[in-house]
Amino acid sequence: MALAAVYGGIGFKEAHNEKYYRSPAALSMKQRISISPKEDWAGRDRFQAIVIIKTADGRQFERESVYRRMTAEYVDAKFSDLVGMRAGEAKAKELAHALKNLEEASNVADVMTQLELPQAHIEDF
Repeated sequence: MALAAVYGGIGFKEAHNEKYYRSPAALSMKQRISISPKEDWAGRDRFQAIVIIKTADGRQFERESVYRRMTAEYVDAKFSDLVGMRAGEAKAKELAHALKNLEEASNVADVMTQLELPQAHIEDF
């Protein structure tokens, strides 16, 4: 929540790079945020969230969001985007195919070899 508030959204870099999540702005915002799950929402087929913002001058803003479970197509696109950032589009497609077809692999070592990538740091993205 703090990262989204400070950076106007949250992406891969913000979530995984210390420069973002340990920034003074993000840490300061984090101290001002509390998250309280609602017990009666457990087990539903969707994720619901109510975000309430209380300003220093006493104003309050509220918004409820309902998110459905991700479709297979959305998961595929997200995998392609995230893995593609690190491995490139062609390698991401190759990895997606290998992972979706694990049952057909005769040797898991072959799959593991496909998953190996040269070492990289988040700044490389």
